[in-house]
Amino acid sequence: QDRHTSTRLVRRRAAWTVGCWVAKVTPEMRPTCYKLLISMMEEQDMCVQLSAVNGMRALVEDWGFCEGRFLEFAAPCFERLFALLDKAAELDSQLQVFNLVYILIERLGEKVRPYANTILEMIPVLWEQADGQSLLRVQLVQSLQHLVSALGDGCHMAYPILLPLLRYCTDPRQPEALNLLEDGLQLWHETLLQAPNQEPQLLPIFPNLPAVMALTTEHVKVCLSILESYLLLQGAEVLSQHGAAVVETLAALFGAVNERATMMIFPVLDTLLQCFPAEGPVLLEPVLLKLLGIVLGGKESDMMVASASGVLSRVMLQNSAAFGQLMTKASAIPGLVPADKSSVPVLLQFVDVWVESADSLCTTKARKLTALALCTLLVAGVPQVLERLQGIFSICTSVVYEMDGDSDTVPPGYEYWVTHGAPSDPEERNMSGESLRRKQLDALDPVTTLNLRKVLGNKLAECSTVYGESIFASAVNQVDPAILKQLQETSQSAPASAAGV
Repeated sequence: QDRHTSTRLVRRRAAWTVGCWVAKVTPEMRPTCYKLLISMMEEQDMCVQLSAVNGMRALVEDWGFCEGRFLEFAAPCFERLFALLDKAAELDSQLQVFNLVYILIERLGEKVRPYANTILEMIPVLWEQADGQSLLRVQLVQSLQHLVSALGDGCHMAYPILLPLLRYCTDPRQPEALNLLEDGLQLWHETLLQAPNQEPQLLPIFPNLPAVMALTTEHVKVCLSILESYLLLQGAEVLSQHGAAVVETLAALFGAVNERATMMIFPVLDTLLQCFPAEGPVLLEPVLLKLLGIVLGGKESDMMVASASGVLSRVMLQNSAAFGQLMTKASAIPGLVPADKSSVPVLLQFVDVWVESADSLCTTKARKLTALALCTLLVAGVPQVLERLQGIFSICTSVVYEMDGDSDTVPPGYEYWVTHGAPSDPEERNMSGESLRRKQLDALDPVTTLNLRKVLGNKLAECSTVYGESIFASAVNQVDPAILKQLQETSQSAPASAAGV
């Protein structure tokens, strides 16, 4: 505590020693260390101050750091750090100080909320001071991302400061785009994830997204996540104002990115079709025709074909009329199907590949979607579909057996909890932001609400009316008896021809 100039070297070494021996600092000693290091940040000597900052960073980064024990020191620590940032003239010193601010925001999580206003007030000042220093601005953007996450559905309080900065960081035409774009996109996505409801203020930033995706495919994953978040948050406004740009951007990705990136497009298409079952297929027609080309082209992997077929399954299930129009338009496009199969109708070619690739689907929900769509296809009034009953019945019965007991509720798959985290306690089950929006959308999804057993039984009964009882009975009798036995066991109201087997 002796601040005489003759002891500055000793104090500096003391702060340095704390950082080196952090593993030896017991929980009981930590409050004393926090207090001493914060007091050292007030000194006039920059070397002592930076040593205190580095010592504090070592304590905060350590596994033994406890947020609860640090809370009483959080306010004075942030105050000293911001004062030090204002004093520091060298970029390296500013980076060291703000790195501790960043780590504190990350480690404190939701407990940083009481200090959010103070942090937000400093952001514009620090941003202006960091003009031309992209490394410091990158840390500012990263810190804002963690702060937005910590604020949760209260993040709207940050919008006056956040949105202008976000618009600048995600504009590929800005001179600092090379350094700020990646972290700016992550901040943008986090802001959308935490937004509690429709936010008109977020919509004017949207044009930056097609501009980024047209410029580079390097950030395709986060860009697609941003697009999907917009669809969930305020999809109607996005599509009414920027629908053409969305379709053009998605269509341009096919053939421009590798298979892994292409697979990331399918969930976005599924979300759009799920949110807008009537308008979606019409708007996405150019993209859906490209998907049909992927399925029928015979050049892609089974996984790619199955996933593309899954998107088209969504159209069939929710808007069979639009599906029929799509097939009609596809028939008029030269070169969409291989020349050696041009004599076979596009619909039947698609059904053949669709049924064959169904086993490559990875999730129960995707397989149930395919089964429900195939049940809808059964009553489409296309007689040639009856020639493919064995494959259709096989898929439907296998999915019914896969479901747990009599319940057809599809639980969220592994990939959902990887993205959003499993609800380990009652507080986490009180979802907000995008987690709540996804849950609400899933609750309305026909794949969740429809009982496959009942749908299968009803469609089988309806087939006799659509095709005639004798014609349908003749087609059913061509199916393998083992599959018919499974069909009888799984469907709740099998037709007489199948029930008698």
